[in-house]
Amino acid sequence: MLVLKIIQRILLLVFLIVTLSSNSLAVKRALFAAEGEPKLEISVTPKEIYEGESAKLTISVINANTDSIPSLEQLKDDFSIESFEPTKRSSVRIINSIRTENYATDYNYRLTPKRAGVITIPSPTIEVKGKKLQAEPVELTVREKSKTDLVLLEVETISPEV
Repeated sequence: MLVLKIIQRILLLVFLIVTLSSNSLAVKRALFAAEGEPKLEISVTPKEIYEGESAKLTISVINANTDSIPSLEQLKDDFSIESFEPTKRSSVRIINSIRTENYATDYNYRLTPKRAGVITIPSPTIEVKGKKLQAEPVELTVREKSKTDLVLLEVETISPEV
């Protein structure tokens, strides 16, 4: 009987050690969160506009802290550019006890084209920790204003008889 109690206690101790060590691995994974690779993305919305309209250009610096603001000098020949305050966003994902954090700074601009046609918007280059980040260029289609026929609307009201 005494031997049985000793065996039960040893088994309980082994179970606790195994459980705590596997939980500590999960805790270690959660504490030392993985961080995504730094990258640069650009997008323009909408992708097709008419002359006189504007499009929104967003340059996203993802998983990188940088003080440099993207330069848009190369766009000044084709666009009037208005910049807005940068916005920051972050996300946390936990899958199978592995925590991944991502964060980004979005630089937003209003682009008003100076001409019609397909305009390629090249990606700016940003340096982060000695590594140059660059995205794929995007295209914006600017259609010429179309002449429309003048439409006159005539409205006739009929008053109900009383």
